[in-house]
Amino acid sequence: MDEVLRDIIEKLRHGDYQNEEHVRFSLVGRLLFELGWDVWNPTEVNTEFAAVPAEDRTRVDVALFAKSYSPSVYVEVKAVGKIGQNLSELERQVRDYNRNNTALFSTITDGRTWRFYYSQTGGEFHQKCFKECDFLQDDLEDLEQTFSMFLGKESILSGRAEDEARKYLQLSNKQRAVQDCLPQARRLVQAPPFPTLPEAIAKLVEQKGIVFSESEAAEFLERMPEPATPVLTPKEPSPRVARATMRNDSLSQIGYVLKGKNYSARSGKEVLVEVMKLLSKSDPNFLSGFAARKHGKRRRYIAQAQNDLYPGRPDLSHLSEEIYPGWWVGTNYGKPGINTILGLACEVAGITFGTDLLIDLGKKAKLPELKDYPPSNTVPGRQKKEPILPFKSTFYIKAVRGANAKAEFNQEGVVTKQGSEIATSVTPTMPDHAEKQRQELIDREIVVPKGDKLVFSQDFLFTNPSVAAAIVMGRSANGWTEWKDEKDRTLKSYKEKDI
Repeated sequence: MDEVLRDIIEKLRHGDYQNEEHVRFSLVGRLLFELGWDVWNPTEVNTEFAAVPAEDRTRVDVALFAKSYSPSVYVEVKAVGKIGQNLSELERQVRDYNRNNTALFSTITDGRTWRFYYSQTGGEFHQKCFKECDFLQDDLEDLEQTFSMFLGKESILSGRAEDEARKYLQLSNKQRAVQDCLPQARRLVQAPPFPTLPEAIAKLVEQKGIVFSESEAAEFLERMPEPATPVLTPKEPSPRVARATMRNDSLSQIGYVLKGKNYSARSGKEVLVEVMKLLSKSDPNFLSGFAARKHGKRRRYIAQAQNDLYPGRPDLSHLSEEIYPGWWVGTNYGKPGINTILGLACEVAGITFGTDLLIDLGKKAKLPELKDYPPSNTVPGRQKKEPILPFKSTFYIKAVRGANAKAEFNQEGVVTKQGSEIATSVTPTMPDHAEKQRQELIDREIVVPKGDKLVFSQDFLFTNPSVAAAIVMGRSANGWTEWKDEKDRTLKSYKEKDI
């Protein structure tokens, strides 16, 4: 999806879409195909659809049917740059389509600008617009999430798109501005000068012409509904930190050795908290030095306010411990995350992780053999088993958020190769069963942190290419079109044409 978006953006910049038909066929049609719609099936993607059969003039440019009996989305298409001149007229036109044959969503686009409307709510039609995006101004990852959520076939079928649209329409103008700025704000807090999330939000919202203070941002974050983008629960990696396991055989329980002195603990969480307390007491500059370092992609390891540990997730703020008056450490981490945090702490404190500090977080559970791991398609009612290629062949996926995977396809299924990298976060379109299996792979350390990436620690067999693609890309995915060989030929083309 990201490659398609990049190409569309490039063509928009070059002015390649010169008329309405270019936009409808070469841009909109291409996006719909990527989003799971069968563009070659007129009962699913119906162009020039007569919303009122008796009136030939009321024809929708594109009507999408997720279910056969009623339209799911109307897409009204104009030439690039033509929306702003006639927006009120276009909204009246789309409103009239919906009066006689209501679709769940309506979209008005000129290829560059996209306006999304939720038709199943009251008020004037212009008040039903819940989302607007611009291909030449918005972040690529934000565009992918928006389109996957509100125009993806699976998201519409599952009801997720409707749920998110309803939530968004309930927000005030300021809340909508905060919601729009959240993805970019979360990225800003991970880079110098490392602002807090309220600081970053306040700055971005003010750039939209809305007066907004940091205290207002903090208050809105506390009351705001949980963001649509799921937060990665696993352990946050750091490229500078190596894994250090306790080598002291005299300790048979969880604990740590700091500068030659043994300490016992009841859990890995207690190891984390107690080590951070000791290092804080030994050096008055330790906490400020640690806070200035690069933390996780979505989290702050330590902060002076509990809510700042989990940006956008105030419901997780209780998963923290005070390590020094006015300083908190997040505790919602597994073993790799604790290793990462304490490794960075040693670097800041000027001691060696694995020598000056040894930790034992408990024995790692033995993993079953690969063949004993439940196949990805065995969850009842979830993923059906698909036929795999009758011969061995290698395919690849490279996409946003770090996805960079290699897989071999054979008679047994999809073997994702050791070292393959998966997306470090997931989008709202990711199927629940795939997200659950992704988390299981992380928990079982089949997928592990490596630097700032998440990688497969061993070859792993999937029986369904779409589940494999979804876990690699962190979103809903059609494995038959996402997996491609070195000549950019899809898995689907192999299956259909027997290449």
